[in-house]
Amino acid sequence: MQPIHVFEVAEAIAGLVERSGSARGVYELGGKDALDYRGMLARYRTALGMGDAIWLPVPMPLMRLGARLAECIPQRVYSRDTLRLLETGNVPARNAATVLLGRPPAGLADGLAVTPPRPALDTRVELAAPIDLALRIALAFLWIYTAAISAWWPERSGVLELLARCGFAGSAGYAALAASCVLNVALGTLTLLRPSVLLYAVQSVAVVGYTLTAALNVPELTLDHCGPLVKNLPVLGCVVVLWLAHAARPAASRGADQTSMLATRSALVSMNWRRGSTSSPISIVKTRSASSASSS
Repeated sequence: MQPIHVFEVAEAIAGLVERSGSARGVYELGGKDALDYRGMLARYRTALGMGDAIWLPVPMPLMRLGARLAECIPQRVYSRDTLRLLETGNVPARNAATVLLGRPPAGLADGLAVTPPRPALDTRVELAAPIDLALRIALAFLWIYTAAISAWWPERSGVLELLARCGFAGSAGYAALAASCVLNVALGTLTLLRPSVLLYAVQSVAVVGYTLTAALNVPELTLDHCGPLVKNLPVLGCVVVLWLAHAARPAASRGADQTSMLATRSALVSMNWRRGSTSSPISIVKTRSASSASSS
């Protein structure tokens, strides 16, 4: 796909309307760059101040099956037709935008800087450094403490009995205990030293997996008045908050240069209505380019 800003589409249409001669014809309009779907989404995430995503490739047969099932729901966003459109691509064979605008069209990043997208659900989180460190220390202590208690007192802590009720008895129980302790220590250590989006995703899966396994095999834990399993919900919430904060941090700490550059780009649009003129009524000009042209 080759997205073009709506302001430039309006400018191109206005230019055709103001032409003195005939404007009859088919004009294919596109932006500066042709992007795949992942590239477009990555630019949207950057404009929203979000960090890098964890991309999960989905095989096309599974996508087609999902599209067929999605058609049973009253929506038109995800269907076999939209999937075929993504597979075919949607780029102009001959981009008329440069001719109609009198300049190359803006790229997607420039357009999003002019009119930033608004998320339907804003999940950006910004934590002060001391708060972020305190949450990471608490989370790391939880993982490492759990591993230490389980390894040093496997019988007294009841972990072997729990594993046996989950189907890991005897040598299988000790193997599962060792694997769990190694995982917990690794998660705790990495939380302190090398936090990352992937790490928090793994922690979320581990918390949910531990909780569901214990709840299904030892249901009385869910009814305990001390709530040993229910307490995993705030732990999961803490992990998700750290996950979102870490994902937003790279975009929030890029420096004053990029901030000023984005501020300059957000002032790119100037609308000049000229009656009786053959020029376009809407002019999108880059401030830097205009400055360079005037100085030269």
